[in-house]
Amino acid sequence: MAGVWTAEQLRRAGYDGSVVLVGGEAHLPYDRPPLSKEYLTEPGAAAPLLAPEEHYKAQDIELELGVPVADLDLDRQRLTFADGRLLSYDDLVLATGSRARSLACVPPADNVFYLRSLDDATGLRSILQDRPRVVIAGGGFIGLEVAAASRCMGAEVTVVEGADAPLELVVGRHLGECVARLHEAHGVEVVTGETVERVIGDRLVTRVVTSAGRVLDCDALVVGVGAVPADELALAAGVPVEGGVLVDSCCRAGAPHVWAVGDVARLCHPVLGEAVRVEHWDTARRHAAVAAASITGRQEPCTRLPWFWSDQYDVNFQYVGYALRWDELLVRGAPDDMDFTALYLQGGRVRAALSAGRPRDVRAVERIIASGRLVERSVLADPSTDLRRLGRSGDD
Repeated sequence: MAGVWTAEQLRRAGYDGSVVLVGGEAHLPYDRPPLSKEYLTEPGAAAPLLAPEEHYKAQDIELELGVPVADLDLDRQRLTFADGRLLSYDDLVLATGSRARSLACVPPADNVFYLRSLDDATGLRSILQDRPRVVIAGGGFIGLEVAAASRCMGAEVTVVEGADAPLELVVGRHLGECVARLHEAHGVEVVTGETVERVIGDRLVTRVVTSAGRVLDCDALVVGVGAVPADELALAAGVPVEGGVLVDSCCRAGAPHVWAVGDVARLCHPVLGEAVRVEHWDTARRHAAVAAASITGRQEPCTRLPWFWSDQYDVNFQYVGYALRWDELLVRGAPDDMDFTALYLQGGRVRAALSAGRPRDVRAVERIIASGRLVERSVLADPSTDLRRLGRSGDD
């Protein structure tokens, strides 16, 4: 998404130079969010391509697919492909994304999937048609989305999460437990406080053994234990990297003629007041628009707050802001009914919000966060307070 959108935004901005979109996968660029959701539940669905090949030809965007980049030479301003070919550039946008974090105890096998690629999703989808026993290592958003999709296909599903509740590090234990109950109500076995210790099987994993000695029969193992930025190319070339490629608010990296966008970029966010790396679809699009503007001579800093969604069964979760830590959590509504908005506060200010079934609240809270103003706790906690009106007003 980040690479494609940057190329398209450059053309829309009137950039008339050569635009080359480089990708290591042989597939045409595709949308990743459906891979853990509807793509798994629609056996005959086509690949979720971002655009057909003719679209790129019409915009004079050249595709270089199927051969990864092996080296970046900042001094000569050129890339070296794995097959030895060279490609020079005037400006370079790094949209290398992120890669799934692997588990050392899980060797490669035909039925182990990480759900970062179309090939992985297609492989899992073919197994799901036989109502298999699916074990999911990791109770994050990707793991839970796959759990929901697998149950919709009739699979037996077990989620193994090392924390005390799914999503605990992101949303807190109380709401994580509510999400666990949602999945249990749909027939998922949720195992917490345990991790995958080892697997049994060779070409195929047939059993999974947890850290507590629990043995789980397995037809498919999905590993969803997070992702890491694919910043090796930048690091080897000498581009400043710190848990992702460091960029300013206009996505400029710390090397001449280099920008970074999407999952790989750690952006100095002018509203949040810190450098953040966010692995979400909406952020990729916003970074791309900002980078394209910067390359074409306009300075349009990225000021919108991170936002993402997750669909699990018939529940739509939305999250806005950025809160790796908080000192107070206010919950409005009924979490067990999946009808709530949770506000994450630090130092009295709202830093993030999670909602289920209340999408309008999310946009309202986004305005509150962006304003940076203090709002009385009693006002925020009061269920009669209209967050949308509060977000529109400048009053406390």
